[in-house]
Amino acid sequence: DYDHWVTFQSCDAVEQGYLIAKTLFESFPTPGQGKICVLEGLLANNANTDRMKGLKKALDEYPGIEVLDDQAGDWETGKALTITENWIAKYGEEMTGIWCACDDMAIGVVQALKAKGLNGKIKTTGVDGTSAAIALVESGDLACTIMNNGWLQAGYGAAYAYAAKTGVIKTSEMDNTHRMFLTSGFLVTPDTMDEYRKTFVENAPAYDYNDLDYVIAGPMF
Repeated sequence: DYDHWVTFQSCDAVEQGYLIAKTLFESFPTPGQGKICVLEGLLANNANTDRMKGLKKALDEYPGIEVLDDQAGDWETGKALTITENWIAKYGEEMTGIWCACDDMAIGVVQALKAKGLNGKIKTTGVDGTSAAIALVESGDLACTIMNNGWLQAGYGAAYAYAAKTGVIKTSEMDNTHRMFLTSGFLVTPDTMDEYRKTFVENAPAYDYNDLDYVIAGPMF
């Protein structure tokens, strides 16, 4: 109803949860076979809900993965550390991995694993692509994270606004796919680290901001 609203975009959280789960499962000594604990964020949060949908999709594809426990870490590093300490005491190296719904919690998980010499042995994931998480992927303490790609989101957010201002597009004629859409992140693993650094750290990624469809990974609804 707001005259000056052009678009709304969000990173595809279902894809995030799915990709980090698959990466985690494939990183196990026997790929696709193992036991995991699940560390969620805030239970009522949309990002957590969608990332969990992605995890469940991956679990359906990997019948050899068993979930030992599922708890909410509320996006907090300290709470994640405490939960992980309890899991270590209960399950020990029976755990093959910990699926973690964000980088801040993943830091707490890694801290708890390091204290017991289990970092890198029990595989862990994150989401958000924070600099701290990227460093943990490089050191082998984190199996993966996903950056939300602010270059893509901010650049195309501005491009859509500019196109509307200059008359290239008319919001009254746009369908829902172009007004509320999902974007893809970049999965950072040891295998993609060089590409990540070359694309996003050493250089600015090159996008054609006149190609407004490029950013759309799918409709939001």
